[in-house]
Amino acid sequence: MAPMTKRTGMIETVLDWLKSGREITALEAAKMWNELNLRNKISILRSDGWPIHSREEKAPHGGLYKVYFLDGEKN
Repeated sequence: MAPMTKRTGMIETVLDWLKSGREITALEAAKMWNELNLRNKISILRSDGWPIHSREEKAPHGGLYKVYFLDGEKN
């Protein structure tokens, strides 16, 4: 079992969002919560045992971005 890390309010916000069945992108996190480092929050949650996965999607202008989602309960 992974050690529990101290969570910040933003990490809890991201986790609650994902636990509700919704997906999130870095752009959405920046717009909704002014969170500019979603990847770090996802990394912390993964190290805590949360099965957060991602998939790449193509943006209209041709770039790629990641969509994060929760797949199950904490390990």
